Amino acid sequence: MSKIIEVKAVDTKTGKECTVTWDTGNGLQEKIEMFGEAVVDAAAEAQFKVSLRPGLKASMIKGADPQIYADSFKPGIRAPSIVQDPMSAAKSAYSRMSSEEKAAFLESLKA
Repeated sequence: MSKIIEVKAVDTKTGKECTVTWDTGNGLQEKIEMFGEAVVDAAAEAQFKVSLRPGLKASMIKGADPQIYADSFKPGIRAPSIVQDPMSAAKSAYSRMSSEEKAAFLESLKA
């Protein structure tokens, strides 16, 4: 049994677009029969990288360890929110404060 998908392409320079149908095979086994195991494996790995990158970037921004995120990553499953290290969170918040806010914050820590 086949699985037909529609694929659309747009040339942003000319505005031309096309839509085609393409048989991807129904299920993993049929995909392997149609394209070969190496091709299906390479396509899966490429998609895993694309899916993993946003979480890695979010981990770095929040000061969390990207490897911990990667170790818990499951393709196709929504990731839990990334827990930010409290020290990184404080540094990040401090860096966004005005000079007056920084001074007030430092005074509040002395109390």
